[in-house]
Amino acid sequence: MQATAIGANSQTAQSILKSDYSPELSLRDAKKLALTALRKIMDVTTLSGDCTELLQVTENDGSISVKRLTGADIAELIET
Repeated sequence: MQATAIGANSQTAQSILKSDYSPELSLRDAKKLALTALRKIMDVTTLSGDCTELLQVTENDGSISVKRLTGADIAELIET
């Protein structure tokens, strides 16, 4: 697993990910870290599943898959 950020304010997000990311993070904790970085660069106090998009990119035996998390998935990550 690796962490990266692209787009507006990506340098700030990269800094957050660099300081808090660890290969030992669970996938769930890595998603929560991504949401934390997003919240900080957007300069908002809270995120919601209705206005946030998150993609999960995984590689397994050379095959890459992309999953778009639903608003409910994101809301559940935010709430816990």
